Parts: sequence; C-alpha cells; structure tokens
Amino acid sequence: NPNPPTHGQTILCESKSGDARRCTPPWRGQSRLVRQISNSRCEEGATWSSQDGLITVWKGCRGEFAPGVAVGGTIRCESNDGRGRTCRTPWSGHSRLVRQLSNAACIEGRSWQSQQGQVYVGNGCRAEFGPRAGGSGGSSHYSVTCSSEDNRRKTCAYDPRQGRPILLQQISNTSCREGYSWGYAGNQIWVDRGCRGRFGPR
Repeated sequence: NPNPPTHGQTILCESKSGDARRCTPPWRGQSRLVRQISNSRCEEGATWSSQDGLITVWKGCRGEFAPGVAVGGTIRCESNDGRGRTCRTPWSGHSRLVRQLSNAACIEGRSWQSQQGQVYVGNGCRAEFGPRAGGSGGSSHYSVTCSSEDNRRKTCAYDPRQGRPILLQQISNTSCREGYSWGYAGNQIWVDRGCRGRFGPR
C-alpha cells in the first residue's frame, strides 16, 4: 500500500433497527472496531464482521471503525466470561502478544495461541496482539542457551520482544521436546530432563 491510512481515518457503521447494514470504508483491506457507540455489544463475528473493503454490522451494533492495520498495527482479542474466542488478524502470518489487558494471565499455548491469520484467546485472556516480526530490526541473531544439568529443571531469561522462541539447536544427547523437556512462559525458557539447547526466534 503506497499511502498507508492515517491514524485519524475512521468510519461510522450503524445497525439502527437491528438489521444488517453494510458500509464501504475509504480504505482497502480489513477493518477493526475502534469505539462502540451502541448499548448493544459490538463483538467481531457475533455482531460485526470485516472483509476486504467492507464492514457489516447487525443486531444493533453501532461503532466507529478504522483500518485493520494501523502503523505498527495491533488488534484486540478478548475472551469475555472465560469463553474461547478466535479473532482474524489483518496480517497473514503469526501474531505476538503486545499488551495484556485482562487480570487473567495471557500465556501462549495455554490461554492464547497464534495461527496463520488468526489469534485464539481463552480463560479470560484479553490482550492486544501485533504481527510477529520475521527477524526484522536486525535482532534475528538473538539466541539463548539453556541447559538442564543433572536432569534438573532450569529456567533462563528470554526477551519476549524477540518473538516466540523455537529450538534452534539441540546441544544435549537427550532429546529436547517442546512441552516435555523444554518450554516457554512469559519471559523465561525452561529446560528439564537433561535437555540442553540454543533457543531463539524462528
């Protein structure tokens, strides 16, 4: 997109009598809800949806919408009442957690997970997500070596801004299997059962 949309660009889309209403925004691509104006809940997939260049609202949702990806764009995905929820992302790849909004912990693999083009949240996790950078910013050489000595569990600090770590290299003879002998939570990698490995963003 040669001229990305400005931050100030929004469009009002209103389902006034509960009927479905389509709005064509002045931008291309997906849209996101910026502000709910109605008393009725505006919930993506339940009372509004966005396709390329089209917003649809129904069941009384009235809201202000903006381009799906603002500069450095994020989306909000919220598990209300502890129910699981899948949110489409305006970017096609995986997502990363930018900011936790809920009191409930947002732990990747437990209360949220990223798939290509969507994010799933559950267990009350409410958060803002952004596109997972593919080695941008010149920090793609970042890695952490973590070793389980004497088969004991050990945790190593990991910078979560680098994106979710994967096993880059197994150093030990014993196998390093995610979820079994290594894992990642918040800003730490843990290793166990003799796994020694080098971890970093994919």
